[in-house]
Amino acid sequence: MRKKRRKDSISFLFAKYQTVMFVILLLLFLANSISLYLTERKNMVAERSYQLKAAAEKVNTRIEGLEVSMMETLTAIRNDYKGLWLESEVEQYFDKQKLNQLIRNKQMLIEGLGFFYVLRTGDFTLFQGRTDTGIYERLSLKDFIEEYAAELVTTTRENSWKIYPVEGQAYLFYCYYYRLADLYVGVAVRPETMFEELILLSEAYEGSFEVVTEEAERYSYQENREMTWLGSVKLEEIPLKGTMYLYSCFSVGILEVLWNNLILSMLIGSLLCLLGMAYMNELLKKMLIRPIQEMAISVEHIKDITEKTRILEQAEIYELHELEQTINTLLQEVVYNRVNIYQKELQEKKQELALLHAQIRPHFFLNAITTVSVMTYQDRNDDIRRYLMKLSDFLRYTINSSEKLVALRVELENIKNYAEMQEYRFPGKAMVFEEHTPEVEEVKVPRFLLLTIVENSYKYALGSNEVMQVLIECGRLYEADFCGTQIVIEDNGPGFTEEQLVYYNRPDRIQRPEEQHIGLLNIKQTMALQFGQDGLLQVANAIPNGARIEIRIPDKADRDEKNEDSDCRR
Repeated sequence: MRKKRRKDSISFLFAKYQTVMFVILLLLFLANSISLYLTERKNMVAERSYQLKAAAEKVNTRIEGLEVSMMETLTAIRNDYKGLWLESEVEQYFDKQKLNQLIRNKQMLIEGLGFFYVLRTGDFTLFQGRTDTGIYERLSLKDFIEEYAAELVTTTRENSWKIYPVEGQAYLFYCYYYRLADLYVGVAVRPETMFEELILLSEAYEGSFEVVTEEAERYSYQENREMTWLGSVKLEEIPLKGTMYLYSCFSVGILEVLWNNLILSMLIGSLLCLLGMAYMNELLKKMLIRPIQEMAISVEHIKDITEKTRILEQAEIYELHELEQTINTLLQEVVYNRVNIYQKELQEKKQELALLHAQIRPHFFLNAITTVSVMTYQDRNDDIRRYLMKLSDFLRYTINSSEKLVALRVELENIKNYAEMQEYRFPGKAMVFEEHTPEVEEVKVPRFLLLTIVENSYKYALGSNEVMQVLIECGRLYEADFCGTQIVIEDNGPGFTEEQLVYYNRPDRIQRPEEQHIGLLNIKQTMALQFGQDGLLQVANAIPNGARIEIRIPDKADRDEKNEDSDCRR
């Protein structure tokens, strides 16, 4: 009775797992379909975004040309048309004629200019319009400008454009106001001309777009075009010159077709999976479940895997017979494998410690990549080459960690290289000075010992003063209880708090989890382990301000036992 109940339990679990597998396969089909759709949609978005940005760049070029032309006109009026402000009617007349000719020339020469006007309240209005516009439109626009000239001038930024409708036609206005002469110089452009490339792109790909100014004025093109949620893509906001922003949406019919085909494929695939699983269910019950049940009963009686225990090898299926033999082999080797696993864990711990010792500072290299990226936008090719050479030297020094100890001069050269690299990132913000005597150049120090302290200065002292200064002094030190090399590093930053001074100068090596200056604690522990002494790192505040860190490297020369307590020789 028990054996039958156990078989029924396995069958039930197998049926449940089959159901779970079917659901998983269904979800995989669905996830794959969605992934394909999203990938295609992403590609479409990327393609349209690239095209839209290219069109927006042409619009920006046109806007910039108009703004420059406006500024040139205003400058010319200030410098060359002074007769406009004189009482002589003759000089006023001739300067008005010359100015009218100037804006006529600009209106004819500059592509997409539209309408150009110069207006002085209560005095005169010079207005030049496109030759292909009707007289009614030109007169309506001129009357609008004369009536609302003050409102066309932005109150927030000088380079802001405005959008206003005039007699049912939208225009983009850009106006300078010369306050000393109560003079307005401006242009009016139809959106169809200003946004020609955007309109052509929208027509080609069944899209729509909207331009919004800083003051929430809007121009929409085909805003009511019908879009489906599957077959359309909305692109991210693109800033335009003149404090305008572009929003767009494009129809992509292939996406909707793709989605429908994916759903159909998913349904067909799910049906085939269901039929296949039903067939496999019967086959597996006959060929696997019953033999496995017998094997499970045999394995159940094995209590202590440390004993030499075997299960009966009586399966008729080749694969199950191999499984029985494998189980017996595993039972014999399990103790041996346990020992091997333990030894492997010890080796992994050793490798982890070695990696920690030779670790590369990822944040530094991320900052280095950012620095190079910024310099590319500044067209500083020579600086980039020099920076990359220094980065190469720094990387070579960092990666070449076969030796734990390096000569002091090598560490100082690396610090100099590091400071020169930081100068590209923080130009004029930091100065590193270094002094040492020749006899300490070959003194062996732990790799990155001094660099870690200098990095801390950049992290905590940079920005506290107009120019951060770091001074490194290296020389011999002779005292009654110490003979070796003294290294002092000072900066002009905020220094340490009293609590930090007490903590860093305490004799033990315990590290608090909440401690921020992890680098100093690592140095303290490294020095103690490397030289077998405590107290080789001393932390203090410099005068009048800043941090002062003193490091002592003891000599390693062997002495006779009788001379160990005597003063070292100079």
